[in-house]
Amino acid sequence: MSTEIEKAKTQLDKIINKSRTRFYKPIQIAEVLYHSRIQQNIDPLNKEDYRIKSKVWRDQVTDRLLKQSSTSSSRFQDDIWNNNAMPPDILNILDTFNKDHPGVIEKYIYEKFKEKMGVISSILKLIISGVSSPEKFKIENLL
Repeated sequence: MSTEIEKAKTQLDKIINKSRTRFYKPIQIAEVLYHSRIQQNIDPLNKEDYRIKSKVWRDQVTDRLLKQSSTSSSRFQDDIWNNNAMPPDILNILDTFNKDHPGVIEKYIYEKFKEKMGVISSILKLIISGVSSPEKFKIENLL
């Protein structure tokens, strides 16, 4: 793997690792990559091609998966495309790789989402089953 794609993946992993349970920002990135790959009418170097549309795409997905969509301010939602998150030059690298390896970055993001949801599901099962009450709770069991 080239240094360029490794750098882009590291940046993506930072966003994924910081994401809360609903994964709004990684899903927003995945949807831009998906629409770029399928419709081929997005220039990843031009934020205005996807900045507003990507919120709609993300909300369609999260509404379907989670029955929720983002209620954060528009400014906070746009932070994903800043230089300290997923700037256009890094998105462009991921986009090229995603097109060369059909959908692999999209799949990677959704696999990470699935992993996170699995952990949350496991915790809920412990709580619901009564295996873990405040008196019985042990962090080792959770981990």
